[in-house]
Amino acid sequence: MVADAASLIMLQLPPIIYNFFKATIWVGLITLIAQLPSILNKEYKWEFKNFVIIFLLYWNANPNLGQTSFWTVGYSNYLLTNFFIISYFSLAFFLRDKKTQIWHFFAIPILGLLAGNSNENTSIVVVLLTLVFILIEKKRKVFVLGLPFTLVGALALLLSPGQKGRLQHSSLQVAREQSLLLRLWNYFSSHLFMDTFNSFLWVFLTFIFIGLIYYFKRQRPRKNNMVYSLIFFFSAIISNAAFGGSYVFPVSLRSLNGALILFLISLSFFLNDLCYLKSPIYKKVSHTLFFCYVYHSLSVITMLQKVLLPCIVNFK
Repeated sequence: MVADAASLIMLQLPPIIYNFFKATIWVGLITLIAQLPSILNKEYKWEFKNFVIIFLLYWNANPNLGQTSFWTVGYSNYLLTNFFIISYFSLAFFLRDKKTQIWHFFAIPILGLLAGNSNENTSIVVVLLTLVFILIEKKRKVFVLGLPFTLVGALALLLSPGQKGRLQHSSLQVAREQSLLLRLWNYFSSHLFMDTFNSFLWVFLTFIFIGLIYYFKRQRPRKNNMVYSLIFFFSAIISNAAFGGSYVFPVSLRSLNGALILFLISLSFFLNDLCYLKSPIYKKVSHTLFFCYVYHSLSVITMLQKVLLPCIVNFK
């Protein structure tokens, strides 16, 4: 409902308006990912280096950048819905220590509903993450408030009549005859599950690089950051594992965007402490940024060439 309604509305607007809206949501998504550790730790500092690293990794490690972020319908399905997910968790962490006010009973349920109604795999993760935070947080009232709405949103997506309609497609006849356990066995016993992580090489290399910095500096991230980094890291794995129940293989690359967002949130917590270390470690992070920027620049040039060259030829 969320993605289809959003794409339908935007396609009725003038291009300059919906393109501005898409760009704003994109920047907002990256900003909230970079700032989530600061919100959770009550530091509320602008982390520019985090923002740049997260943006470059989103661009370079994206399984299908064009269909998830530039194509309007794909944007509505995969970028906008992830924006609602990160907005839900950002607001929940921001409000967890605040005195309850009336508007909290509107904001959390609405964002929880939108986050739960995201994608088939991330909807499950949103519900599970909310349950985890209820269990580990001392002040859990915000997550208790959000849980039923994330669950309603997820069930509305997974049990909708449209899902049943999709299963009537003739190409899924063989898959429909397989039990859930058989589909899960085929998924995890073959290369299919591991293949869903092939696009995230840059993200994993960044994890390793930042880990080496911590190791050689004889420092470690704060316990709070490490715990939440691991939670979101495994939630990304679960989001890809959820495709085991799907009737369609191989998994569409653009469907992996949800796992990328969760990996980036995990990395943001891992990066958080580096931004406050006043030492030569900044140079190492800057070198990482420079390396990513060079690669990013080449990919932008390639994209512009593909877009502009046909336009120039047609113009001539």
